[in-house]
Amino acid sequence: MSALLELDDVSVTLRGPRAHLFAAPTPIRALRQVSLTIAAGETLALVGESGSGKSTLARAITRLVPAAGQARFDGIDILKADRAGMRRVRRGLQMVFQDPYSSLNRRKRIADILMEPLKVHGVGDGAERRRRVEALIAQVGLNTDMLQRFPAALSGGQRQRISIARALALQPQLVICDEAVSALDVSVQAQILNLLGSLKRSYKLAYLFITHDLGVVRRFADRIAVMHAGRIIEVAPANLLFAGPLHPYTRALLSAAPHPSRDRPAPARILLPGEPVSALAEPPGCLFAKRCLHFRPGLCEKSDPPLVTQGANHQVACHRAREGVPAWMDDAATGGLTP
Repeated sequence: MSALLELDDVSVTLRGPRAHLFAAPTPIRALRQVSLTIAAGETLALVGESGSGKSTLARAITRLVPAAGQARFDGIDILKADRAGMRRVRRGLQMVFQDPYSSLNRRKRIADILMEPLKVHGVGDGAERRRRVEALIAQVGLNTDMLQRFPAALSGGQRQRISIARALALQPQLVICDEAVSALDVSVQAQILNLLGSLKRSYKLAYLFITHDLGVVRRFADRIAVMHAGRIIEVAPANLLFAGPLHPYTRALLSAAPHPSRDRPAPARILLPGEPVSALAEPPGCLFAKRCLHFRPGLCEKSDPPLVTQGANHQVACHRAREGVPAWMDDAATGGLTP
């Protein structure tokens, strides 16, 4: 399967606080050499704690923040593309934001919101645009009478459906969903996930689905990438990751996710000590070492482990995993967890 999106060593450095009025801003490394691929028609879930860099990666891909490295979409280098190139990219790559109310123009009616991308890209005449807008509103499960309403007159779930309809207006190949269901009730989350799955089959879409909730993507994602402190630390097919994670951080995230099976007991909750590493005071070595229940002195504090392949289709950045020993096998601190 060909790669639709390829990220090679994508890094983002932000301006941090100043030590005093005349000091230079402290640089914050929000992303550290992120490399990922998304194939056409694939759903890749990007998971991690709040502040791990997930949304920053989405904004780097869409060039909303400056980034270094390479990000190729359908053969176009996003980070170096000119105006014409970015116009092609934005037609094929769309984004659904976490808060639909803030991402929708409150002063415009829904019909105008959905018609705007068609006008910007010169798609059809007035009659053709109206037909496409009516088809879009029906595809996301809403009535055409909502086209004359303003965003404030809709519920959260309805506004998110409008955001999805707007993202689909140009018939993109890839949609980035940045915490698209995290602000919704559980029942509405299920409706939106079912809708996204149906639209994926209808349009042959690829998704980059960003979330902090592993339970949401258990049945939705084809592959899962785990992000910690601005870098990818584990990538695997969803069923393989849930069955046997190789990184201690991933295992802790999985222990916090809802367990759907009644036939098997829920795994013991793994409570990580300390706080996530600060971007203003990065320690040497593995950035997860101070919270890791499997820390090995003399190894983990020496270098940040690279992302390497372990077995078929499973990548992990962990010194212990590179030794061929899954971290959960030899430490009673995890409560005797086994896959």
